[in-house]
Amino acid sequence: MKEQQEELQNKLKEERFILEAEGGQIKIEMNAAKELVNISIAQSFMDDMDAEGLEDILLVSFNRAIEQASMREQEIAQSALKDMLPPGFENLLG
Repeated sequence: MKEQQEELQNKLKEERFILEAEGGQIKIEMNAAKELVNISIAQSFMDDMDAEGLEDILLVSFNRAIEQASMREQEIAQSALKDMLPPGFENLLG
């Protein structure tokens, strides 16, 4: 069972996605383990933004990225659980 948990954690860390905000000027890369991998903010966007506005946009963007990571985590975990079930029991999880 411990091996399956470690394998699941590895899959979650490998599954990455990029959330874009403000027309791609802000990019947040996370993995399905909800670890922040990278943040990229275009300099031209920073030049035109005040600190409070940037904070608001980042807050909303991070929350959206965490939400996406949670959904992906659930999908991966459910798939892993189905793989552990004996043949014929896969439909128990929906």
